[in-house]
Amino acid sequence: MRIEVGASRLYDLQGFGQSVWLDCNHPRSLASPGFPHLIRDGIAGVDSNLVGLAAAYAEDSTYRESIAGLSAAGATPRQIYEHLSIEDLRHAADCLRRVYNNSSGRDGYVSVDLAPSLADDADGTESEAVHLWSVIDRPKEALHRCHGMTDTVCSEQ
Repeated sequence: MRIEVGASRLYDLQGFGQSVWLDCNHPRSLASPGFPHLIRDGIAGVDSNLVGLAAAYAEDSTYRESIAGLSAAGATPRQIYEHLSIEDLRHAADCLRRVYNNSSGRDGYVSVDLAPSLADDADGTESEAVHLWSVIDRPKEALHRCHGMTDTVCSEQ
């Protein structure tokens, strides 16, 4: 089954029930004008990496001014990360919405990492997931699993 007609071999994999997701370790991957082209070529979802994105924000000179301003205003590192990543995640969810609709919800997700410190904290995990969904402000189905959870926490949710 193909989600969309395309020339990419990634679509051929969909015929075998396989979907290719972009493992996003850098925010520019999501914010770039090339991201929608990747989706047209057959990328069916995004797995965002909390540690990779945080490191990229800290190392990329593009974000230095924003980080300095937020820091001077008293923002915590978590607030700075959240501020920088929300727009990128919204953009990815918006771009993938068509994939979600055309695949009847099988694909088209943005996977969002939660802090590993929440791995054994079911209440904290739920609270953080609800918080992220509210600030990202996209339909729940546009966001997907949150990493950093143990099987115990997952089964309790």
